[in-house]
Order: sequence, then structure tokens, then C-alpha cells
Amino acid sequence: MKKLFLTISILFFVGCSVDIKDDDSSSDSYTPPSNYVPTYNEPKTDITSPYLPESDENYLPNISDDYVPLNETPKINEPQSVPTITPISEPTNKFRDFKSLCQSEPLCYQQWYMTRNESFYDYNSIDKNAGINADDKYDTYSGKGVVVAIIDDALDVYHNEFRDKIIATYNINDKNEDVLPQLKDDTHGTHVTGIIASSFNKKGVVGIATNVKIIFIKIGAMNSESEYIEAFNKANELGADIICNSWGTYNATDALKDTINNLAQNGRNGKGTIIIFAAGNDARYMGNDESAIPSVLGIGASNKSNDRTTYSNYGEELDLLTPGGDVIGMATTDLTSYQGVTSNDYIEFDNYQSFIGTSASAPIATGAIALILEANPNLTRTQLFSILRTSADKIGYIDYDSKGHNDYYGYGKLNLSKA
Repeated sequence: MKKLFLTISILFFVGCSVDIKDDDSSSDSYTPPSNYVPTYNEPKTDITSPYLPESDENYLPNISDDYVPLNETPKINEPQSVPTITPISEPTNKFRDFKSLCQSEPLCYQQWYMTRNESFYDYNSIDKNAGINADDKYDTYSGKGVVVAIIDDALDVYHNEFRDKIIATYNINDKNEDVLPQLKDDTHGTHVTGIIASSFNKKGVVGIATNVKIIFIKIGAMNSESEYIEAFNKANELGADIICNSWGTYNATDALKDTINNLAQNGRNGKGTIIIFAAGNDARYMGNDESAIPSVLGIGASNKSNDRTTYSNYGEELDLLTPGGDVIGMATTDLTSYQGVTSNDYIEFDNYQSFIGTSASAPIATGAIALILEANPNLTRTQLFSILRTSADKIGYIDYDSKGHNDYYGYGKLNLSKA
């Protein structure tokens, strides 16, 4: 879901869930309980969507005991300061046995978008090629040496999955380093970060690029052009190789486009910063969205059937699809304790507010690209884009043009092993 921030309207993600977990979810097999019935609510909001749940006559909010109205002080665990963070210590052994490590993570079997658990795939009727087809690349590459900037709503910097990966934070609105959530709805950035950078720690999920370094830049619900520009310049100043954006406005200004184009052409010591935007969840033409800027990698969403999701935006500037989910969502990190969607620090694939949308697709592309840049850090942005486009899988039933592109699938679905 390309959630969040818009200069015109505020949006937030709608998902869904039921709590199912195997008694031994770390094993390679998956046996759902007999009363399990998958649930699905298609994403109705995105950063640019006019849908407001409160205006839906069928909307019934799920209010927990610790709910606090917006005009009162939100219940967020103290302290509200950013902790002193020790950068991650990189392993010296290049090779690792990803499959064995994955089996030690309680929710790794649910991460269909990045790895394939045969029992889970069979039970949920997931196409064998629905993920990003990494094959054995996780054994060799982990994003080591790559710096990813995430521009989003907020981040639970205390989360055990990535707290030691964070090398810098910045709050655009308050001009300080505090990027912690202020409201219970500020979960989006934590979901995104978990997909990219979660650790092997036997606690929950695992990231696509477990050894990247993270810069997190917090933006608000309604930002000015100058604040968006400041966010990108700050990411560049702090040394980002990749900038991940699971948001958009459908109203990219010329000045913001100039800033993005400058970084895409001249950032990363002249090789070009990789700037990724989620394409959006409104089943509409991308138009004047940030994801449609030619120097940006615009990412749409695919589903468990290895096809385009019905909600994913489209257009001539769409570059790639990566999994975004529809009937089943994306297992990832949640705000810790009672603060988030769940109470166990993670959001599972079938949670009633499961993380679904192009907001999930963008960090999947980000993590995959971090592995590619580790393999070859000298790739220019244009070289990398060319590799991704020519190695993508031509999925779907719409013809691709002579350049291998169509408006609904871009150049196809990302295939990490081929790339």
C-alpha cells in the first residue's frame, strides 16, 4: 500500500487477520488448524485514496482497551527519545545456510514473498514462482555494505529485529532525531523496515537484506514541497545508496522532481542513488505521481497466483512488480508490545489488518536491490535498472511491447536469481 502522506488527503492502510500459528512454526512443515478460514479485505486506502473508514456505513472500528482518542495524549511506551544505537557487527563468514536459519525463525515459513515453504505454499495454493525467486542467493548475499534510507511515517527504533542496523534517524517536521510513533496508527514504517532488514535472531521474521544499514527519515501526514525535498537531501547527506518510499502524492511538483532526478543521476558518488516508489493501490493510472518519474523505480504489486493484483496502479512508467499480496498478506514486524496492530511485535500473513499493497512491494524491491549492490557495488543506476528490466519474469496475459514492457506489468515481475 502506498499509504501515508499526501498534500491533499491523509490515508492509512486497511488490512485483515486471524491469529493462526503452528505449535512448531519453526519447522519446515505447516499444518493449519482445522477451523482456519482465510479472510481478505482488499486494500481500500493508499496515500492518495479518498476512502475514509469512518464514512463507510459498514465500518465498525476495532477499539482496544488502550485506545486513546486523537484529542488526548496517545498511549505510547516511554521513553520518547531515540536510543543510542550500536551499528551492526557484520559476520566475517560470507556463506550462510539460509534455509536452516529460516527454519529457526518462527514466522519465516509465512514469508512467501521471499522464500518458499512447500507445505505453506501447498495449503494456501500459492504459485511456485509467486515469490522473488532468490534460489540460493540468500546464502551468499545479505546487503552488507549497503545503506538504505526509508522515508515513512515513524519507526519503532527499539524493535529487536533491526535496532542494531539503524545508523541515523531524522524527523523532518520536528528537526530532530526522534522518529518514534506518536499514535497507534504509526505502524507503516515499522512494517516496511521489517521486510527489508529483520535479523536472524530466532524471534520472528527475517529481512531480505539482513545486514544492510538503515537510515530512517520521518515525514508527516501533510508535508510541504520543501519538506519532501529536505527528506531526500537528508537521505543523500547521510549516505544512502537506496531510498525506499512506500508513499506518494499523485502531485509531484517540478522542484521535487528536480531533486529526485539530481540524486538519481549524481548521488552515490556519481553512480546514481537508487530511488524506489510504490506505485499505489487505487487501480488507476499513475499519472503525476512520484512513482512515475522516469529516474525512479516504480513498483507495482503481484499476488500469490503470480499475477498482478487488481488494486495495483498502472502506467507507461511502471517498472516492475514484486509481491504485494491480496488474499494473503505479508508477515513482518509490528510496533512492540500493545502499541501496534498485534500484541506480539509481529504482524502475520493472515492478520485482519495484514500488511498488503504496493507499500509492501517497494521494500521487497529495496531488499533485493541491496543484495545486487552488495554483489556489484559499482553498478550505476542505469545499469541496475537495465538488469532488473531484462531479467524480470514476463508474467500475466497481456502482451509486452518490443521493449519488453506493458502498462500493467511494467517489465515483468522481479526475479532476484536472474538479476
